[in-house]
Amino acid sequence: MTSSLIVLLALNGVWGKIDARRSFLRGVRSSALITSSKFASPTLTRATPTPDRSSASANVEDITSAREFIRNLRLGSNIADSDKTVANAINTLLQDKSPSNAVDKTISDFDWNGSWRVVYAPHLSFASQMLLGTKFDVEYAIDDETMQSNVRVTSDILPLQYWLCSAGSVTSAGPRDCKIKFNEFWVEPLTRATIDAPPPKPDLSGGNRFLINAMGKLGFLEDLALFPVLWMDESLCVFRFPALNVVIAARKE
Repeated sequence: MTSSLIVLLALNGVWGKIDARRSFLRGVRSSALITSSKFASPTLTRATPTPDRSSASANVEDITSAREFIRNLRLGSNIADSDKTVANAINTLLQDKSPSNAVDKTISDFDWNGSWRVVYAPHLSFASQMLLGTKFDVEYAIDDETMQSNVRVTSDILPLQYWLCSAGSVTSAGPRDCKIKFNEFWVEPLTRATIDAPPPKPDLSGGNRFLINAMGKLGFLEDLALFPVLWMDESLCVFRFPALNVVIAARKE
């Protein structure tokens, strides 16, 4: 079971081996869905989940609608549930080329502190399909330049009821890039007491926790942990995960 948990840790956005990247990316691209121009429309077309800045600027009404749609989105316990309606709203945000848009600011202009919940992550949606509907719910807790990533993993079929956690630092690495460096990794089982939030970080110095932490450090690839920020304001952030060439969106809770 420990080995399978380490594999799941790789899905948290920063780990992974280059040899697995190509096949995984093909699956992500082929499984992505994007909506029509009306965000909640049931009409779906297949598309690569890479928002496009080359098209004409979206108008102010569209930008405002897209932003409010994501801010007010009711989220369940699985990122995959939101993909069909969020993708096009993200595309609309990234077409905003107005002078006052967040694109023209640096990420240092915004307050990162707080809890950020991932609302769009195609690679985890693909993982959910491959793992028989396993659910992923991701939160980033940021305080100054410290960061903890908490991934709640649940399944009705597989024996997976865990928190996958990692901690480290997040810093600005230029006007539109952020750098993440995780140096602590742990896994905790879900209980009634921890269903809504992970327990405090345990002692990682012994037993299986020591092994999981050591394997997490070994698998962490710092060269893949530079994330270009594509759009940001006080409560929304859209960034690219270059290792898989996918776009991820997070909302401040």
